Amino acid sequence: MMKKKYLENIDMAAKFFDAHVTMNMEAIKSFDNYAHLMMESYTKMLSQFNKPS
Repeated sequence: MMKKKYLENIDMAAKFFDAHVTMNMEAIKSFDNYAHLMMESYTKMLSQFNKPS
């Protein structure tokens, strides 16, 4: 019985760690997409200011 509980706890901890890593990776991807979008927006805005008259 104790062995079963230990194995369940190990399995639960492994699944929690996996979910935690997945969530962190998704947060990094989300920030990366946001940063690229902001850089593209900034580039477009800056090109408007740098147009010759």
